[in-house]
Amino acid sequence: MMENKWKDNFLLGVNYWPTRQNIKMWKNWEPEEISKDITSLSKLGTTTLRGFILDEDFIDNYGKINQEALKNLSQFLDICASRGQNVMLTFMVGHMSGRNWFIPWAPENRIYDYESIIKFTEFVKTIVVRFRNHPAIEGWLMSNEMSIVLEPKDKYQALSIEKSFYQTVKLYDPKHLASSGEVISYLQEPQNIEGYSDYSGLHIYFYDNDKIRHRFTYGSMLRIYSNDGNNRSFLEEFGFSTNQVSEDSQGEFIYSILWSSFINGSLGALIWCSSDFEQIEDPPYEWRLIELNFGLMDNHRNPKLSGKLFKKFSDEIMELESSGIKSKDFSESSNASVLVPFFISNEYTSIDPNYKRQLFSRFPNGLTISIQLMKMANIENSAFYEDNITEKIESKKLIIIPSTPTLKATSWSKIMEASEKKQVGIYASTFRGISGKISLNNYHESFTYLWEELFGLQNVLEAGEKGIHYSEKITLNFLTNFGKIKKGEKIELILDELQVYSYRVKVKDAQVIAQDQFGNPIFTKSNKGKNFFMNIPMELILSSIEENNWNQKYHEIYREIGKMSGVAVEHESTCPWIEIGRKEVNHGEFLVMINHGPESVSIISDINNDFVKIGGNAEIKKVERNNIEVLFPSGGILVLKINKMRKQTK
Repeated sequence: MMENKWKDNFLLGVNYWPTRQNIKMWKNWEPEEISKDITSLSKLGTTTLRGFILDEDFIDNYGKINQEALKNLSQFLDICASRGQNVMLTFMVGHMSGRNWFIPWAPENRIYDYESIIKFTEFVKTIVVRFRNHPAIEGWLMSNEMSIVLEPKDKYQALSIEKSFYQTVKLYDPKHLASSGEVISYLQEPQNIEGYSDYSGLHIYFYDNDKIRHRFTYGSMLRIYSNDGNNRSFLEEFGFSTNQVSEDSQGEFIYSILWSSFINGSLGALIWCSSDFEQIEDPPYEWRLIELNFGLMDNHRNPKLSGKLFKKFSDEIMELESSGIKSKDFSESSNASVLVPFFISNEYTSIDPNYKRQLFSRFPNGLTISIQLMKMANIENSAFYEDNITEKIESKKLIIIPSTPTLKATSWSKIMEASEKKQVGIYASTFRGISGKISLNNYHESFTYLWEELFGLQNVLEAGEKGIHYSEKITLNFLTNFGKIKKGEKIELILDELQVYSYRVKVKDAQVIAQDQFGNPIFTKSNKGKNFFMNIPMELILSSIEENNWNQKYHEIYREIGKMSGVAVEHESTCPWIEIGRKEVNHGEFLVMINHGPESVSIISDINNDFVKIGGNAEIKKVERNNIEVLFPSGGILVLKINKMRKQTK
């Protein structure tokens, strides 16, 4: 049985290669230089290092272990332990920093072959047995981004090696963490890894001209992979090089994403990487310039701005954790959840694999945008997978089904039952086809078989028809007041180059909340329950266009659906790109507010005046009538401890 220590404090640290020796650390062993690195990192507040075994330095083609390398590894762990650093040790380093490296037991990179797996697990056994009781060991990772070396042909091939690795580790060391170290792939999906990995370790690097969407996506991904509290997610790699971006931007980004990972329940966060590198002539740095300058420290071990803000975050969460607030408290189940459809984790005959690629594997995607919109509406949220619908649906007040082409028939029947018997709120959006930046053809699918029973609508598409065609823009004309959206208001979705096709529906027993620019019903509510239908893939569109205007009231649609479904909103922000994380405690509550956009002034509602600022770089400008006015710098943070529970609830 695994000890509980790892589940408590946030695993905060870096992916580590030495400043001076870089990837050649085991060949060119310089313990004095490594000691200087680890000492400098500990001063920045790191507690966890992800270390790497470059396999060609530890084992030969015949399976003979390099005893000198083992001795050096022991000394490395000793250095880490003496400076309060725990180590997540990575075994199969076939890919690193843009280059594939030699794997002695699989010289042709046939890492999934039975013989290769046997040789690999023998190597793992040797290391685990030798070092399992070392005080520096925090956990074991199978690989660094194994599928970049060789992509598995399917999830079963990927799981064959992960299962062998995990069972070997747990046989000899059941008390420490074990996971895959893989990119976002089969081996991070909660439905696949149950019983084969202790968490989903996300490596997130992506680019987006929409800064607000970019910053929200990290926390949204952590939510999706947490599976409504069933699984732990871990931001195992993230960062940007100061050869790509300014030092100011790198620092702002790292500080805000560290806080976002904490309030989205991450097991921890490891920056790529510890320091800039000195030896520019070494491979792969000579031709992979980006890798030279990802560090929190420069190549003289001086903290960059990102390192200073990392230290600030470390000090701030230490105070939270000493008050009993842990990141795992934010990974718990919520009564408002996004449903992740079945075709994400399971393969079915006739289900287009492009659904997974376009609706899940690319990010941002419709699922991440749906979670972002709930955050912008200040709704505490989670995500769960369709295969878990039976166990999850009972605890929900609201289920969001965003931009989804289809669900299982049995799932629709369970959703119908929850709507009728439990008065669970349902919001669903769908589409027939989309082309352009995203290309998906759903014409030979059916969204649901309960159109009238669940949504009060009739599908009136003609035989062979693609559906209502939208190009350039889609306009929602509101025919009635809907929360903060007033009758006569319009919300626009600019399509850029997208072409969208939707169902043609006729209202039977529903209220039309909004029409499109052609007079077609586009957003409706059933008269029988709290069931809302959006006849366009709003979330998918918002994930795809170059830059969104987030002052449009997309999130207000979600806020009012949540309110009508009985989902409480404890605090509201007048600025929608302020993410709020909240945790109640016996003596009050803690609030973490993160500005994912430009410098902004926001009023945060329902704040008891008896509070203390305990972290962040935002400035409280005014306190008035249980509201506070806050000036947030770009990427700014405000952390409050509210000393008395508010009596008022919404």
